[in-house]
Amino acid sequence: MGSAQHSHANDGSKKPKRRSQAERTATSDHQMLQAAVSLIALKGSTDWTLAEVGRNAGYTGGLVSHRFGSKNGLLLAVTNRIVELFVDKILGQSAQTQKPARRLISFFEVYAHQLQEGSDLFIAFHRLMADSHTTLPQLRPTFEAINVNLLTAIASALKEGQCDGSIRKNINMEFEAYAFVALFRGLTNLWMTGPRDLNLDEFVRYECEQFRRRILV
Repeated sequence: MGSAQHSHANDGSKKPKRRSQAERTATSDHQMLQAAVSLIALKGSTDWTLAEVGRNAGYTGGLVSHRFGSKNGLLLAVTNRIVELFVDKILGQSAQTQKPARRLISFFEVYAHQLQEGSDLFIAFHRLMADSHTTLPQLRPTFEAINVNLLTAIASALKEGQCDGSIRKNINMEFEAYAFVALFRGLTNLWMTGPRDLNLDEFVRYECEQFRRRILV
């Protein structure tokens, strides 16, 4: 009996571990960035305020301003976070496949799934990318870097396949890399602007088969 009471007293004396200031800051930053992503997906790149971001995240607009400095600072932070969560995620998933051709096909399949799912993250990413050519030129270097990374990764996979004998030697790796990126960028534009009467799953299967025929030995 005494042992049970002692155990109960010990259980009652345990207190939740207090989060550090760094942990609380990371949490609030994440929530504010998430709120900004949702607003960008819903309203566009600039048709919202820092006060809206704060309110939707459960904080004040003043805290958003304090953390990110300005709307421009928040846009840059959002773009970098999207790259981290979305682009790197897709590249990471496709890189898990060992065979070079399968790696590229996996990339296209994952990308098409994200397109069909239409998450706020995906929509915000493409809205920011489109506006980087017009109203948000400060974001353009980030998206140029994304394109370079994509093209480099695709060309590298093609080269790896040539070295192991699975991919034809006579293809133009640079042109194939550009064609590959242009395919899903063009598909995204059509899908987001409509009409959406395309069977996306069948289209992906068709394009992947054409890609195999074009590059495989």
